[in-house]
Amino acid sequence: VKFAFAFILLLGFLFVLGHVPELVWSALPAVLAVEFLLILGLAFVFAALTPFLPDLDVMLSHVFRMLFFVSGVFYAIDSVPIEYRFALRLNPMATLIEAYRAVLLGGAWPDAPTLLGTAGLSLGLIAVGAAMIRNFDRVYPKMG
Repeated sequence: VKFAFAFILLLGFLFVLGHVPELVWSALPAVLAVEFLLILGLAFVFAALTPFLPDLDVMLSHVFRMLFFVSGVFYAIDSVPIEYRFALRLNPMATLIEAYRAVLLGGAWPDAPTLLGTAGLSLGLIAVGAAMIRNFDRVYPKMG
């Protein structure tokens, strides 16, 4: 819900700054869907692990905050020295941020192979997380 409000504000600011909707903006639902799949996959995996590692919740908030700052939110990944770009592109959120930047600011279509790779990773995380939850469903009630 917070993302929806922030996204609407972003679109409003873009419109005020002169970025009018273009045909390329029709790619936004695909980027949003891949982001949703990634969040869902991570949520499944961490939901399966958190009962066993209660401090994981606290640690993840710090790790995700750190990843936020190294994911290219405030800078384009292409502005980073070339020897470090590969490491930054390992962060799947960085590829999504680049896709949003390409569509909304650059007027270009997102890089389809990269977006599909992130979608594949996300679907893999969903499958692993769901399998873990299914595997541990008899153990969770005994932990309380």
